[in-house]
Amino acid sequence: MEEIEVEGAAEGYVELFNRYGVDYIFSSPGTEFVPLCEYPAKYNSQGKKPFYINTSHEAVSLTMSKGYAMATGRP
Repeated sequence: MEEIEVEGAAEGYVELFNRYGVDYIFSSPGTEFVPLCEYPAKYNSQGKKPFYINTSHEAVSLTMSKGYAMATGRP
């Protein structure tokens, strides 16, 4: 995998998710997650994935991600 320059850890995570074919990030963020909410929007505007889905509780995030993986076979 080729190296790329990233602005910070959140962008690095989002780029890694993109490279591994992750379509969605399901999350119930706190204030520490702001960068992880912002970078997917930046990637989406460039036609890249993953898409960020904000949920009301971490249990909802877990259930949505498991259901998506079971239905599609994708990460």
